[in-house]
Parts: sequence; C-alpha cells; structure tokens
Amino acid sequence: MAPGGCLLLALLLLAGTAQGQHWSHGWYPGGKRDLSAPPWLVPSRGRKSRHDPPAKSKASRLKVPPPVDPAELYVITERYRQHRLVLSALRSVFRSEVVQRKREAQRVAEDSAALSEEHRLLMAWNDAENARQRARR
Repeated sequence: MAPGGCLLLALLLLAGTAQGQHWSHGWYPGGKRDLSAPPWLVPSRGRKSRHDPPAKSKASRLKVPPPVDPAELYVITERYRQHRLVLSALRSVFRSEVVQRKREAQRVAEDSAALSEEHRLLMAWNDAENARQRARR
C-alpha cells in the first residue's frame, strides 16, 4: 500500500474514535458537543445563555464602545432631524385629510337631511298644485 494510503486509513480510524463531533453548520454552530450526553441535556441552540460566565480567554476583556466620529454623528443627527420633520409633516397632512373627510361626511349627512326635507316640501307643494289644477278643469 502507498504511504499516503496508510496515512489516510490511519486518520479515518482515529477520527472514528473521537468523543466529540464538530458542527460548523446546522443545529449546533461553532463548536463540539458531547455525543454521550442525553438529547434532553443538549442545549437547543448550542449557544451560551446570557447568564453563563464568559469564557476564560475573554474574562479580562473590557467592553469598550466603538469610537464616535463627531462629524459623522452630526451628519446622522441632522439627517434624523430632517427625517422626523418630514414624517411629522406627512402625519399632519394625513391627520388634516382625515378630519376633512370626517367633516365632509357630517356635512353630507346634514345636507341629506335638509335636502330630503326640502324635497318633501316640494313634493307636497307639487301635489297641492296638481290637485288645484284638477279642480279647475
């Protein structure tokens, strides 16, 4: 057998006896898990909870917020102010349209009552006029 073939065979035999399984994608991302643990003890997401202590390699790391560029902060705050102004203008236009539609609906309802009353009076006058013309013939 070739020397490369022996090496490959030895690696395959050693890989089969490992106690952990590496998952680079899927249910358990980024690490090894113990295959002998019962399934109900394996975390569902394979990640630390927020209450777990940090890893030893990261215990001394200080969390420092990223540096802020004053010019960029000014540009962003100005754009956000303009965004809020545009949105407040749109909201006020929408609000005024809603109020106008509401007033028009009330006016139409009032006008329809007045129009129906006027129509009833005109029809009564028309009936009286028709009766007067019939009596004259």
